[in-house]
Amino acid sequence: TTAINLTSGVRELKYTELPCTVKDAISVTRGMGFKCLWVDSICILQGSNAEAQADWLAESSCMRDYYKDCTICIATDNASSDAEGFLNTKRLAETRISISTNLSHILGTRFPTYIRSLGHGLRWTSLLINYTKRSLTFQTDRLIAISGLAQGIQAQSGYTYWAGIWAEDVYLELSWKMRGLGQTPETYIAPSWSWAALEFCAETDLYYLYHL
Repeated sequence: TTAINLTSGVRELKYTELPCTVKDAISVTRGMGFKCLWVDSICILQGSNAEAQADWLAESSCMRDYYKDCTICIATDNASSDAEGFLNTKRLAETRISISTNLSHILGTRFPTYIRSLGHGLRWTSLLINYTKRSLTFQTDRLIAISGLAQGIQAQSGYTYWAGIWAEDVYLELSWKMRGLGQTPETYIAPSWSWAALEFCAETDLYYLYHL
């Protein structure tokens, strides 16, 4: 949806013109007996003009509630675009792996005591390692796009959030390094001490000196 087709889109969306992934999502929604479906690219104005940016800022602040309170979330995280669909695609066979939840088993005794005692911090850094491998349409959205998850962790832990880093876990989270060549974006995104200050790509990896 853009500012140009917003008025017509409110009146009618032609099913035949929708991308395959949205069509598949509609099929799943109808098949489960639900009447409402939220699609980011349809429900939030797309584009770089002032109207679209204002709508994105307003809606992005509500993302945590949208996804936290939804009945079911359809995520096609392996797709390269919304043209691929997901109902008729081949999936790799699932492999079940037994994972210990005991931090002493995971971290061992060679890590500092304050690292072994962390819960939210380790969960956050694990999330970031995965998140920085993702392709974003706009690099400037890096912190905004993850803000909903940050709000969730903040609500659970009471931690203080600093531009992608938690103040209470600052010793862990300032130990980040990058494998590969990182780019400094032309537009300011975050302070230089934050992982969000650099642009990541497929050839770069974020990791932590005191991570798993």
